[in-house]
Amino acid sequence: MKKIILSIAMLLAASAVTLAQQNPFNQHFILNNYFVNPAAAGATGNSNMYVNFRKQWMGIDGAPETQTLLGDWSVKEDKVGLGFMVQNDIDNVLGRLNAYATYSYKVRINDNQKFSFGISGGVLSSHIIQSNVRAINPDEAILMTDNRTATAFDANVGVQYYNRGFQAGFAAYHFLSPQMHFDNSNAQAKLVSTVIPQYIFNASYQLNFKSKDWSMTPLVLVRSAQGLPLQVDGGLSFLFSKKVLFNAMYRHANSVSASFGLLMNSYTIAYSYEYATTEIQTQSSGSHEITLGFRFGNGAAAVGPTKEVKALQKQNAELFEKTDMLKQQNDALKKQVEEQQKQLKEQIYNLEQIKQDFEQNKKRYEQIKQTKSDTTDALPQNNLPEGTERAEVTPTPFKLVVGMQQDLETAKLYQRILKREYNLDTRVHYIDSENVFVVVANESTNYEQITNEISTLQAKDTKSILTQQPWIMAQK
Repeated sequence: MKKIILSIAMLLAASAVTLAQQNPFNQHFILNNYFVNPAAAGATGNSNMYVNFRKQWMGIDGAPETQTLLGDWSVKEDKVGLGFMVQNDIDNVLGRLNAYATYSYKVRINDNQKFSFGISGGVLSSHIIQSNVRAINPDEAILMTDNRTATAFDANVGVQYYNRGFQAGFAAYHFLSPQMHFDNSNAQAKLVSTVIPQYIFNASYQLNFKSKDWSMTPLVLVRSAQGLPLQVDGGLSFLFSKKVLFNAMYRHANSVSASFGLLMNSYTIAYSYEYATTEIQTQSSGSHEITLGFRFGNGAAAVGPTKEVKALQKQNAELFEKTDMLKQQNDALKKQVEEQQKQLKEQIYNLEQIKQDFEQNKKRYEQIKQTKSDTTDALPQNNLPEGTERAEVTPTPFKLVVGMQQDLETAKLYQRILKREYNLDTRVHYIDSENVFVVVANESTNYEQITNEISTLQAKDTKSILTQQPWIMAQK
C-alpha cells in the first residue's frame, strides 16, 4: 500500500511540475526572437548559433537549471528561415529534453512590412532523475527500478510581424497537448502526464536617438498557460554603437533583472542577473544566465547582405544621389539669392543716393524752371499731362528729362539703373549755364510726341525708380 501511495504521489508531483514548469524563461530573447517564437527563425538574415546557460535561484538545492543550443539561418533569398533548438531542463528530480526543427516563411507586404510564419516539430522527452531521488525509507528502493522516462511528439507554431523598428509576435507551444506515459510496475495503470499548451506574445520597438550612436528598445513579453497566472515582463534595452547592450527587465510580482552584452561582428556574449522580489529571495542569491552567440558558415564577413539588405543599400545609394543633387541645386540657388540680395542692396543704396541728390538740388530745379521762362517762348497751357512742366516752344528739339544730377558719375549710375530695370535708353546732357547733368529719355521737334511719352514713362515706373516727375525742356 505504501508503494502505491508513493507512486500516486509521484504522478501528482510529475503533473504538478509539468504544469508549473512549461518552457523555461530566457532573459536573452532580445538577442534573437527565435528563443520565444519559431516564426523568427532566420529573421536576422545571418547564420547564427547560440549557447545559453541559466541557473535559477542559486543557493537552493534542486533549483531549476537550463541549457539551450539554438541555431537559425535563412535560405531562398531570405524568404525561408530554418532553425533547430535543443534544450535540457532540470527541475529537482524531473528532467526534460526537447529537440525541435523549425521552418519559417516570410511574406513581404511592402518595402517596410512583412509577416513571418513558423512551425517547429520535434521530440519532447521527460524523465525522473533517479540520482536526485532521496528515499526516506530504504525499503522503497524498488522505485528506482521502474522506467521513469516518457517520450512524445511535440509541435509549436508562431507568427511574427515586422514594420521598420517595430515587431510583434505570437506563438503557441505544445499546442497538440502531448501526453507523457511513464511505466509504473507498482500500479495497474501507467502514469500519464499531459503537457498543456503555452502561449507567448512579445513586442518591441526600436527608437533611434539623434546622436545615432544610441538606440532604445521598449519591449514586453506575456506568457499564459492553463492553471498558471499570467506572467508579464516589460523592460528597456539600450544599444550603444550597435555593439554594447544594456537591458533592464521587470516581471510583475516576481523579479527584476539586468543584462549586459557585447555584439561583435562574429560573436555575441551576454550576461544577466535576476533578483527575485518574492520570499524565495531570502533563501537564494539570485539567478544567473549567460549566452554565447556565433555567426558561422564562411565566416561572419562572408555571410553577406540579404536581398532585403541589398534592396535597402540600393535605396540608400539612390537617396544619396538625389540628396547630393538637391544639395548642389540648393547651393546654386543660395548663391543666386545672395547675389540678387547684394544687387538689391546696391540698387536700394544707389536709389537712396539719387533721391538724396534730388532733395539737395530741389531749389536748383526751381531756379531752372524760372530760367526756362526767360529763355523759351511760352507754350499753350492746355493739353499738358498732369505733373509735367512747360518748356519753351522753339525750333530746337524738345528734350524729355527724367532726371537731373549734380555730377556726371551719379547721372551715369542713374542711367544704368533705368536701363537695367526698364530697358530704357537715355543720354546724359550737360547744361553749362546751370552746371548740372540731365538724363534725357528722348528728344524731338514734335511736342505732342514728347508729351505722350511722359504718360508712357509714368505708367512704366512700376518700381518707383524715377526720382522726379518727367518734364520737357526746350533749350535755345
